[in-house]
Amino acid sequence: MIGKRQAILDQVQTGALPQPPDFSKPTHARFRTKLAQIVALAEAGDIAGLQAFEINPVSSSPKAMARYRDLCVIAITARVQVAA
Repeated sequence: MIGKRQAILDQVQTGALPQPPDFSKPTHARFRTKLAQIVALAEAGDIAGLQAFEINPVSSSPKAMARYRDLCVIAITARVQVAA
């Protein structure tokens, strides 16, 4: 049986973008704009933009955004490698 994190990693290594973190709770409210920017960069396939996007992972919300960003970079890189 594969763990949840490994299953997500396996999925993104095939080029599929991961689901963005759920920021619907009030504690995440101030980070929703940044998350939306990351999602837009991921959907556009902008690896350089994602890598340049600064996140200070000091609490759970930024840590979730950083994980999502990093997984998106893996997925987009996998897409580029398949297309080449």
